[in-house]
Amino acid sequence: MDNELANDRPAIIFGSLPDEGGDRGLIMHAVVAYGVQHEWWGGYYIVNYGWGDNTAEVSLGFGFVGSVCLFQLSDDYKKTYSVVPTDYDYPDTYCSTPTDKTVTTASGLTFDTTRLRTGFIQGEYVTMCPRKEGYGTAYIDYYFTNPVTSIDVDLSYWSDDERYYTADNPEARIEYYRLCENTPIEALNLLTAGLPTDRTNQKTYHIDFPGGTRHIRFYTHFNNMIGYTDRNKGRISIGPMNISTYW
Repeated sequence: MDNELANDRPAIIFGSLPDEGGDRGLIMHAVVAYGVQHEWWGGYYIVNYGWGDNTAEVSLGFGFVGSVCLFQLSDDYKKTYSVVPTDYDYPDTYCSTPTDKTVTTASGLTFDTTRLRTGFIQGEYVTMCPRKEGYGTAYIDYYFTNPVTSIDVDLSYWSDDERYYTADNPEARIEYYRLCENTPIEALNLLTAGLPTDRTNQKTYHIDFPGGTRHIRFYTHFNNMIGYTDRNKGRISIGPMNISTYW
């Protein structure tokens, strides 16, 4: 089963399992295992008890007795959704406080977002803008219902003058959180990824999320801001994105 889960193939565990959310000790039940929680020594299985959203992501520890049925989902259970900048319905401003919004795309995917200093700028792209007096940080968090296995996203700087000076010790990355875990993992360093400076000619980046994720973050930050900070700079633009998930 470990090998199957490592290759993003789920399994069914039958047996005497903990009564998740109840007080009956061990119960006879069957659960779908679809990942491994790596923060624990040896790893705990991530399972779905099938009792609603509150038991869809349970860390199943040791001490149970059961058998395993291995199977492989057909590609009919995988789907790729397209997301374009107009889907977000963000205003043409950089929000100054963390702002929540639920997004439903034309392709049928719904997800939640939290953003800071991020907006749909000049009707072109969803753009993060951290380098401005009084700020220094910009981000957009994506929260999904079903685990996301990969994305293909078009990215660029807004212009060729975004002032990511070495002396400012800037940060810019895409990170994600494994299922049942709270430590972010860097998926792509945007400062070393060769982002185009011509936003009319963005570059597509493919990013895999081993084991799946429900939380992805695009993050930018300046530890220092040397020189003029009266203009919106440090801008990174997010273009069309394809999100691959199980439905």
